Amino acid sequence: MKLLIQAFVAAVVIHLIYFLMVGLVGLINTFTYHPNLTINQNSVLLQNNVSFGKIEVSTIYPYSFIFAIVVFYILLRFMNGIKKTA
Repeated sequence: MKLLIQAFVAAVVIHLIYFLMVGLVGLINTFTYHPNLTINQNSVLLQNNVSFGKIEVSTIYPYSFIFAIVVFYILLRFMNGIKKTA
C-alpha cells in the first residue's frame, strides 16, 4: 500500500509540473509578444466582429494519470526488489 501511495504522489507531481510548465510557457509567450507591424500597414487593427467557439476538454489526462501511477508503481517495486537482493 505504501508503494501505491508513493506512485500516486509521483504521478501528481509529474502532472503538476506539466500543467505549471504549460501555463508558464503561455505566460512568457504573452508577455514577450511583439506584433509584426510595418510602416505601410494600418496601425489600427481592432476587429469589429466577435467570434464564438468552444474548447474541447482533453479526455486523455485521466488516462495518463492512471498510466503514470502504474508505471511508477512498477518502477518502485522493481527498485525495492533490487534493494532487498543487494
